[in-house]
Amino acid sequence: MFSGGNAYEHGNKAFITSLEPSSQRQVAHVFVQSLKIVWIIGMALCVATFLLIFFEKSIEMRKELDSRFGLEERSNAKSLEGEKVKAIDMASGTV
Repeated sequence: MFSGGNAYEHGNKAFITSLEPSSQRQVAHVFVQSLKIVWIIGMALCVATFLLIFFEKSIEMRKELDSRFGLEERSNAKSLEGEKVKAIDMASGTV
């Protein structure tokens, strides 16, 4: 009855109520046991990952950027204005 991929066709209330009362209890018991196993395994994984948090290494974040990709400080406003003009010229293709 459940072979050949037909198990999901019978997984509804109408089918379960058509079984004998002893079979209904067995089906319900098997279903409850399978849910218990899934619940226990899921909770064990949650607890294990929570406990691993305490072994996690804390890394302090940097407050300064020490790389050549950071923003460079300009000495005055004229050099900044010159850079804007160069960028506009390069974008327009006049350089």
